[in-house]
Amino acid sequence: MVDSAQRRGKGSKNELPTSSSEIEPMEDSTQIVCALRDPELTKNTDYVKAVLGSYIKVKKSHGRPVEAISKKLEPLEEEYPRLADSFIAIRKEHGLPSSNILEPPAKVKLSERVAERRHLHRKGAGAEQGKV
Repeated sequence: MVDSAQRRGKGSKNELPTSSSEIEPMEDSTQIVCALRDPELTKNTDYVKAVLGSYIKVKKSHGRPVEAISKKLEPLEEEYPRLADSFIAIRKEHGLPSSNILEPPAKVKLSERVAERRHLHRKGAGAEQGKV
């Protein structure tokens, strides 16, 4: 049986490809799923980043805007939450926007959210008293 590293031209698992130039071009997300299906390989963050970097390079070479590439990564980020650090790092390396899945934008400070909930709760309690 040929392992993933050998398919990519490496002699053994000790010689994993660690740059996107050593990885076969990732044309679509199904190829990423295949490349990331081996839990042993995904323990190596350089390998994971190389796979993701290959995908991003292919998309950029086809003229895709960074926002579109970013959106394409989000379903993969949902599928592979344990690889969040690699996704975040590769986004930064390639100048992609932050993930809406892994790094949801903080629109309001937590203290403001808590204050708003308290206000709504009190408002609801007052309405209840008025019904009696």
